[in-house]
Amino acid sequence: MTVYFKTEKKNNLKNISVKKTITNLICLVFLTSLITSCTKEDPSNENPGNSNLAITLDCLYNTDITLTNQNPEGIDYIVDCEVEVRDGIFSIEPGTTIQFKNGASLVIENDGILRALGKSGDPISMIGTNEGSASWRGIYINSNTGANQLEHVNIKDAGDGESFGLFSTNHAAVTFQGRFTMSNCTIENSGDNGILSEESLTLSTINKFENNTIIGCKRYPILINQNHISDMDLTSCTFNENGINMLGLHQDDVDRLNKETTFEALDIPYFIEDGFELYAPLTLEAGVEIVMGVGSFLTSTSNNNQYLLIQGSQSNHVTIRGKESLSGYWEGIYIRSPSSLNIWEYLDLSDGGSIIQGHGDLAGNVTLEFDVNLVLNNCTSSRSGGDCDIVLSDFGGNPTVENNSPQIISICEE
Repeated sequence: MTVYFKTEKKNNLKNISVKKTITNLICLVFLTSLITSCTKEDPSNENPGNSNLAITLDCLYNTDITLTNQNPEGIDYIVDCEVEVRDGIFSIEPGTTIQFKNGASLVIENDGILRALGKSGDPISMIGTNEGSASWRGIYINSNTGANQLEHVNIKDAGDGESFGLFSTNHAAVTFQGRFTMSNCTIENSGDNGILSEESLTLSTINKFENNTIIGCKRYPILINQNHISDMDLTSCTFNENGINMLGLHQDDVDRLNKETTFEALDIPYFIEDGFELYAPLTLEAGVEIVMGVGSFLTSTSNNNQYLLIQGSQSNHVTIRGKESLSGYWEGIYIRSPSSLNIWEYLDLSDGGSIIQGHGDLAGNVTLEFDVNLVLNNCTSSRSGGDCDIVLSDFGGNPTVENNSPQIISICEE
C-alpha cells in the first residue's frame, strides 16, 4: 500500500510539471506575438515597440545633422514644434521614421539643405500621430541651394490646414518656395493639397520630379505655377482618389507662362483655376484635357513668338471645357498672336463666351484680333455663351480663319 501511494504521487508531480511547462510555452508565444505586433511595420501605433528610444528633435538647426534608423523597433524621432533648418545639411537616412505631433512641421530656409534619401524597399517615413487624419502642417522648402532632395520618402497625414509663406488660403503636405528634387515619393491623405508651389517662378524651381504617387488628398494632388510643367515628368506619376483629382494651375499678374511649354496627356485633366496668359509658345498634345474654372480665360499676346498649337488626333482628341457643362461658364480663348503656328487639330471646345473679349461687341468661345490667322482642322465648338463660336474682331488688323471643321458654322465678323 505504501509503495503504491508514493508511485501515484510521483506520477501526479510529473503531470503537474508537464502542465507548467506547456503553460510557460504558451505564455512565451503570446508575449512574443504581442511584442512583434508593435514593431516598426505598423508605425501608426500610438506606442510602438521601444517607443522610449525615440529622440525628440530640437526646434532650430544651424549645422549639419544626420537622422538614422536608430530605433529599428519603432519611431526614431519625434517633432513637436516647427523645426527650422537655417544652415547646414539636414540628412535623413533610409528606414528612418519621424513622427510629427499635431501642428508640427519641418521648414528648410536660408542656407539650409534637406537631403532625405531613402531607398526602394527601405523608405523614409514622415507620419502624424493619428493615422488617417491630417494632423501636422507639412514640409516647407524655402531654400534655393539647389541640393534639396526627397527620394523614396512617404509623407502621410500632413497638410493640416495651416499655410506657409505668403499663402493664406492654400495649404499642402509639401510647399516649396525654393529649389528641390522629388522622386519615388508618396504623399497620402493631405488635409488640403499634396504639393503647392509659390506663385512667382523666380522664387521656386523644380530640378527633377518623377515617379511620385499622390493619393487621398482633400483637394488637388498638385497646385503649381504653370511654368513648372516643363520641369516635371508628370506622365511617370500616379494621382488617385484626391478630392479634386486634377492638376491645378495658378498664376499671378506678373508671372505668366514665360517659357515654351508642352502639355502631355495625363490620366487626369489639367485645371486652370483663374487665368492663363501666353507669353511663350504652348503646345497641347493628343489626349490632353483642360478644365476651365468659372470666369477663367486663356489668352495670347500680340507677339509673333507666342502661339497655341493643338495637336489632337482622330483617335485622341484634345478637350478644353468648363468645369461645369454650362454655356458661358468661362470667358473663352482670346488670340492676338499672328504666328503661323496657331493650328488646332481635333479640338473639342465648349462652355466659353461668358464675356466679350478684346475690343469688339460680340462674345464667343474664341475671339481673334489683329492679323491672326487660325487654322481649324476637324474641331468642334459647343455651348458658347455668346452668339458665335468664333468672333473675328477687326481691331488692330484683319483676322482670318481657315476652317476645315464642318461642325463649326457660327463664325461672326465685326
